[in-house]
Amino acid sequence: MKNQYKLIYEALHDKWYLIILVFLSSIISSYLAVLVPVFIGDAIDVMPVYHKILYYILLIITVSAISSVFGFILEYYSSKTGNIFAKRVRDTIFKNIFSNSYDYLEGQDPGDLLSRITMDVDAARRFVTISISNLLSTTALLLIAVYELTKIYYVFSIIFVIVMIPTVYITFLMQRMQRVYWRSLRGKYGKMNSKINENIFVNS
Repeated sequence: MKNQYKLIYEALHDKWYLIILVFLSSIISSYLAVLVPVFIGDAIDVMPVYHKILYYILLIITVSAISSVFGFILEYYSSKTGNIFAKRVRDTIFKNIFSNSYDYLEGQDPGDLLSRITMDVDAARRFVTISISNLLSTTALLLIAVYELTKIYYVFSIIFVIVMIPTVYITFLMQRMQRVYWRSLRGKYGKMNSKINENIFVNS
């Protein structure tokens, strides 16, 4: 896991401003999303004073629109960052492949090389994109939710944290368990590519 984050840092250290932009967008978008149900509750409290209800309706629409804008910025630039990472990793892999001798490449499985260039890089791209967008936004949303619940009644925030800690831990474990299946799938994909290459070579 340390090597993965080291690779991400080396590939994206000069794009730190994109990560900061995504982080700020995730905080703003998450905070505004939490405010919407709060404003709905305030609108219910002022019923039947209709001019105040209209004020909250306009406020909810405005906050939702601004939250959507920052949500778009979050998704767009996190995807852009993931694509930049994938391109740089793919370029590095190609350079390493072509820097090796012909005898070395002759002894390598072409299907395995192809799966590393395609499936592995695409998996790394998704990992970076999801880590930057979903992880940051979800973390910000959880912290904001704890803050808002504490303002209402601190016991609510304690219950929320008690429920969320095992949920996050179980989710992390399930994601780690998928690595075994992914490696198995990559191996099958590599063998399939090797077989296809052999058939093309024999029939050509």
